[in-house]
Amino acid sequence: MLDQLPVFLQKNTKEYRNDNDFARSLIGKLLVKKGLADFGKEDLLLSIERNKFGRYVCPNKELDFNISHSGNAVVVAFDLEGKVGIDIQEKSKGSLLIAERFFAPSEVEWIKNHADLNYAFTHIWTRKEAVVKATGTGIRIPLNSFLVLNDEVEMEGEPFYLQSDLQYSSNYYLTVCSNLNLPYEIRKVDIAELG
Repeated sequence: MLDQLPVFLQKNTKEYRNDNDFARSLIGKLLVKKGLADFGKEDLLLSIERNKFGRYVCPNKELDFNISHSGNAVVVAFDLEGKVGIDIQEKSKGSLLIAERFFAPSEVEWIKNHADLNYAFTHIWTRKEAVVKATGTGIRIPLNSFLVLNDEVEMEGEPFYLQSDLQYSSNYYLTVCSNLNLPYEIRKVDIAELG
């Protein structure tokens, strides 16, 4: 399956030493390949590069995409007109210590007041991750410098829109962020469709 990818993407995938990380990275890139083909833009696969923050991009901005994985789930978001970020997290224990260190005070209070700490923490975390991935800068932006309690957040003068708790699986939390306020369609792809 690795041979289906351009040499550049093969090389990036081979950097993962852990078998699970390698498999998730490979599946993510194969999902990108499939998505590009589904949009009739498979030729863009050869032009993918990494920006200065390490995010994969199409250089002519014909399309934006973003990959995320957690546990056994790998997801890719595509946006033909705007910027997109996606984050998926497997259900896990929430941490007030991490929240207090990385989230804004009002977000920490929201988590403390929520009946389900694990849900509340992961809800905020996936939203933060999706925003910084959509902006293209990654976590170089301090996570406590912007709020994600509402479905719209302004980043450097540009509005971004969040959609969370999308129905992917009861074992995962999923958030998509884009500078376009559009609904997203989720399609599950069987691994057999990638090979």
